[in-house]
Amino acid sequence: MDKLLEKIDWEKTSRRILAIVIVAGLAWSSSITNEYTGYDDVKLIVNNDKVHNDLLYTLNFYWNIVSDSHNVCWTNFPTVIYRPLEWFGSAVGYKLWGPNAWAYHLFVNFNFHILNSIILFFVLSKILGTGSSGTEPVPVEEIKEEPRTSKAKAKAKFKSKTKTTELESARISWWVPLVVVLIWTVHPLHNEAVNMLTSGVGFLWASLLCMTAFVINLYVRDLTKPMGLLLIIFAWCCQFVSYHGSEMTVIAPIVLSFVFFNSIFKRDYKSYGYEIPKIFFSITTFLAYYAHRSSIVSESGEWVAHSSSEFFERLFVVAPQIFFHYLRLFLFPAKLSMDEHHNVWLDNAYSPFHLMCFVIALAFCIGIVYFLTRQDSKYLIHDRIIGGAMFFAGFSISISLNIIPLYCLARDRYTYFFTMGMVLAIIAALDKYIFSRGKSKLNLWLIILTLVISALGARAWVKSWDWHDGERFWSHAMNSVDDIGAKQNWRYRLIQYYNDHGTKTFKPNKKLRKQAIKDFNEFGLANRLNEKAVIEKYLAEAKDPKHYIKNKYGYRGNKTIASGLFFNATTAVENKDGKNALNYFRLARFYYPEHFQTNLQLFIHMYPHDKDYAHQLLESMKKDAVNNSFLAKGLMDGMFFIKHPRSYELATLFKGRFPNTQVFHVYAFHGALMQKKFDEAYTLAKKVVLKYHENPFFDQYIKKYERGEYNKQAAK
Repeated sequence: MDKLLEKIDWEKTSRRILAIVIVAGLAWSSSITNEYTGYDDVKLIVNNDKVHNDLLYTLNFYWNIVSDSHNVCWTNFPTVIYRPLEWFGSAVGYKLWGPNAWAYHLFVNFNFHILNSIILFFVLSKILGTGSSGTEPVPVEEIKEEPRTSKAKAKAKFKSKTKTTELESARISWWVPLVVVLIWTVHPLHNEAVNMLTSGVGFLWASLLCMTAFVINLYVRDLTKPMGLLLIIFAWCCQFVSYHGSEMTVIAPIVLSFVFFNSIFKRDYKSYGYEIPKIFFSITTFLAYYAHRSSIVSESGEWVAHSSSEFFERLFVVAPQIFFHYLRLFLFPAKLSMDEHHNVWLDNAYSPFHLMCFVIALAFCIGIVYFLTRQDSKYLIHDRIIGGAMFFAGFSISISLNIIPLYCLARDRYTYFFTMGMVLAIIAALDKYIFSRGKSKLNLWLIILTLVISALGARAWVKSWDWHDGERFWSHAMNSVDDIGAKQNWRYRLIQYYNDHGTKTFKPNKKLRKQAIKDFNEFGLANRLNEKAVIEKYLAEAKDPKHYIKNKYGYRGNKTIASGLFFNATTAVENKDGKNALNYFRLARFYYPEHFQTNLQLFIHMYPHDKDYAHQLLESMKKDAVNNSFLAKGLMDGMFFIKHPRSYELATLFKGRFPNTQVFHVYAFHGALMQKKFDEAYTLAKKVVLKYHENPFFDQYIKKYERGEYNKQAAK
């Protein structure tokens, strides 16, 4: 077994693991008593009857992303967010302990984060060559055979020289993995990951599976033994399943290849064993996932930039600013936002702020190349670790930099891996430039690092209280921004939480609730948003080139004002106040004419009164919906709601455009019934039942059609 696995001194390792558990436990202990915040958690866990009643239904979601027209997915983006692990994890948790929020916090989020911290310690100990017990590594044994030819002698001499040079490099200090893990595990940026319950059953679980697969690949050294092969197969399964909880884990095969690179070419003293087969197995996990996902998820070209100018705009303007947003939160986690993706302020491309962001992002990229290509024989290991850690940090958030728009915005939980890389790069740099050179006493720096860990842990503990319940959460969100539209958005979420908080123990603050409702209802009038001069002011600002980037990609200014008015309109609809609802929708459209949801709601309300105007809105929305299945589904919902005569026509169009999204076959079926196209409805019903088993309606239609009942109706 010692030859099969990397030998671990558990007696010494256990003390370090205990330290990690204690520090992480103290930092995040305040999260255990938190309630639901109304931030997706109530929707997915508390109010999801499918999760409550049918565990097998959650597994069916794996094979069919859209199983019916009214329950597409727990999110609003069915073609982008395909995460069946969240469904399954929520269902298993609900079967075990019901809707008790504390149980999800303790047994899922809290425990999974600590387990990830422990696994990270083993990963870093192996990669850094310190040994998991904190001892110095043992070099690879020298080859003792004498070469028989002059050519072989020269080759051996070169290899020996290379190996000796690298073995003489300054070693990473034994305490580096422990300090990196302690800082990472308490960093306040993990508040969303640890406190958001849907993050636990999806993102944290996926991260745990991904890191488990990673540590197996690092420590299993012999694949010729049955146990070694079984462990690698288990790692393959963990990696494959992890993709279904978070798309961020798809970076694993690339990172594994990066880690194994030097070992494959014998450029360091570490030997992971069978590196190339391990990389091959890891890559096949992604290929299998991609093949499966592409067979059921329609997203062909839906989220790709439509012009080269937009691509370069995102690459050189948007990406640097989002990167700086992440970097600022990492270095200064004092003012963390609540609903993070609405708080990335993308300013004008030619402002000093943007230039600063661009220079910082460029310097970061140059730093990666510098450390990875630097040939300082004494500190070669440090340079490779610093460069590799920086690469990992940047690569891990590349999917959310919006270079290619993927609805993957700047939320705090996306820094889970980014923070790993940044902490490792900083600590490795300190080790290289200070400790390895004997420039400072270790005890002094350990005291400083202890203070840093304590400060970060205290900040994480305090910040968790902001997630105690939805009232505190959304109130803090309102107070964290100045934009009036953003405030109205979060005020609407707060009122929603008051109406459906998902727990029996929550007691609202009556004064705060009354004030929130009053401010929400008076939003438009209080800010004079119905006055022509104010409307023209914001519309002019939207067209101003100085605010182009901010209005196009950001959530400030006229866009959030439109969203705030839109929420007023939806509330008026709920209160059956059609006149005010229509006025609010019109106002919202004035501020943001391209807003699809506003146009859709305006289309629904205008259809009975002005069909020509509704037709113009329909044609405008059709152009957007044909390239976006989420928008297409919303449009079809609206058309069926008002029984629009073109429902069958558009359902057929979207069925052809998104053949793998089952909901459009369902829409086409109902559209065919509206048009009394019974033969077409029969053909569609036969296709739908292949994946849509839980609703007997389609089976009943097929039986009635085959008995000739619908032919008789057609004859009449």
